[in-house]
Amino acid sequence: MLIFGAALGALDVAMNVHAVEVERAAERPLMSGFHALFSIGGLLGAALMAILLTLGVGPFASTSVCAGLMLAAMIVAWPRLLPATTTGNGETPLIVRPRGSLSLLLALAAAIFLVEGAMLDWSALLISARRYLLATRPAWVYTLFAAAMTCGRLTGDWVTARIGDRNTLIGGGLIAVAGFVVLLTAPIAPRHSRAFS
Repeated sequence: MLIFGAALGALDVAMNVHAVEVERAAERPLMSGFHALFSIGGLLGAALMAILLTLGVGPFASTSVCAGLMLAAMIVAWPRLLPATTTGNGETPLIVRPRGSLSLLLALAAAIFLVEGAMLDWSALLISARRYLLATRPAWVYTLFAAAMTCGRLTGDWVTARIGDRNTLIGGGLIAVAGFVVLLTAPIAPRHSRAFS
């Protein structure tokens, strides 16, 4: 799991670095659209897993199907990636201590990713353990989350181009905080009943 997590984190960073290069070459906002496509992939993957599990396909077989599709996608994308580029004279340190407003952005990103990670990694397990839904249904919870995130990301570049980076950051941060407040103050969900089956 340590190796899997490290590989996933490295892949996430590499994808974003490549996306920055593509956005820079295009000279217009594209990052939100890239993340939207990532969300669409997660949405389709979650929906496929939910369908396979609902049909009674075992977890190992379902995961193998998704892994095969991921491998095929990587083989198709590989030749189309931009070549890696470097800037400067190679003396830039690998790790730089954040200062000023960057520290605030890092704190905001840490809080958001903590919540997103909890939703992505643990929500289905929580719902299954508490028996809010049948054992085959929790995958649909992530599917709904991915659908909402995809809608936000599909409109992100459009919003940023019209109101600017600063207003998008402040507005998005306030909406996220409002979501946390609703989540933390909402009544406890009812336990599994026939209505959920």
